[in-house]
Amino acid sequence: MPGNVLVTNLNNFATEYMNSSGCNILMYSAEELAQLGPEYFQRFFIKEEMKEFTGRYIDMHQKQDSTAIYNFAHRVKSLNAPFYKWYFASAKLLYEPGQEVSNKMIVIVNEVNTLGAVAKKNK
Repeated sequence: MPGNVLVTNLNNFATEYMNSSGCNILMYSAEELAQLGPEYFQRFFIKEEMKEFTGRYIDMHQKQDSTAIYNFAHRVKSLNAPFYKWYFASAKLLYEPGQEVSNKMIVIVNEVNTLGAVAKKNK
């Protein structure tokens, strides 16, 4: 799957999974990211943006609408990077087979600069 894929546990806001692409950008292993728990959000994101999207995660978790998708743009700063980069993300509750309630969010993330023609705007 292209891009960065992660799974967040909404009960404790810990990253349960991140693919190698995302780990390479952040310069952390999946295990290290899981150990960060909720500090993951504090470490890599701008506080105001982080509050917005984590608040939306909580709302989706409470509503349990299996069809809801949340698309958003946010900035990420990897370890030792001098500046933030813009990313576009799509988030959806992740249900296991037969499960009616999910406590996990799957998020697919791509750097905005890699979107190609989609990112071009008319002036």
